Amino acid sequence: MQSSIKVKGTVYVDIKKPDGQVVSTVINNIVTTIGKEFFAAKIFNDSYAGGVTKIGIGATSTAQTINDTITTFEAGTPTPISLAIDTASSAIESSPPTGANTIAYITTFTDTTGDTLRDGGGNPVSIKELALIGTNNSGAEILICRTTFDDSPPVTEFLKTVQDVVTVTWKLTFN
Repeated sequence: MQSSIKVKGTVYVDIKKPDGQVVSTVINNIVTTIGKEFFAAKIFNDSYAGGVTKIGIGATSTAQTINDTITTFEAGTPTPISLAIDTASSAIESSPPTGANTIAYITTFTDTTGDTLRDGGGNPVSIKELALIGTNNSGAEILICRTTFDDSPPVTEFLKTVQDVVTVTWKLTFN
């Protein structure tokens, strides 16, 4: 008998505008080769240090591949922004529709300039990619998952102004 574990990522993005309007989109993503190795190590080696630590936003629209690395994400212009996972809001889901095989990681990019991608002149730049970032056993950052908006037409990017609040919920389902 042969069995395998598959990891599927889905990203939920909610953009809250200053007038209270909320724009939402759902995007499927790529779990990178490094990301799959990360989870395999977590499952089969209890002493494996590291964890899922950040969610990042960037402006690169180059299609995601399983070979993407943290360098792929960090090379974007302007420099991507990565924020720590909100561990109080993140959890293993134990109820429908996704069931007990899903982990949800949540991060919120607030209504500040530090949480807004901007060009050299200080103007907001559209978000075109998202990244789920972890650390390996030596503490180095690794790219677990990456997505661009090409998997979620008609949304191909979105502009986060300084006044907007963007909540990213990254769900990983194991089956």
